[in-house]
Amino acid sequence: MAIVLQEEKSPINWTMTVGIILTLAVLIGGAYVLFFAPVPQIESILPKSQQVTEELAKVSLDPAVVLGKEEFKRLRQYSGVPVTGQLGRNNPFVK
Repeated sequence: MAIVLQEEKSPINWTMTVGIILTLAVLIGGAYVLFFAPVPQIESILPKSQQVTEELAKVSLDPAVVLGKEEFKRLRQYSGVPVTGQLGRNNPFVK
């Protein structure tokens, strides 16, 4: 009869250990992003075209300044008022 003084240790399953650590890291990271991360301001996530539109909306335009400029006074009108002519026939069913 043999007397066992020390039991043999089973080897560590590294694949399982790394998988559990990665799963926990993903869960903790997702919880941080969902619940604790700072919320981005709306200005930082607007598309560039909307930001340009927002800047243009803040521009104030004074018509007196535009009408008083020399460049505006030098403009000429090259055509007259558009005229509507007669379109089609009076009675389209007559031959």
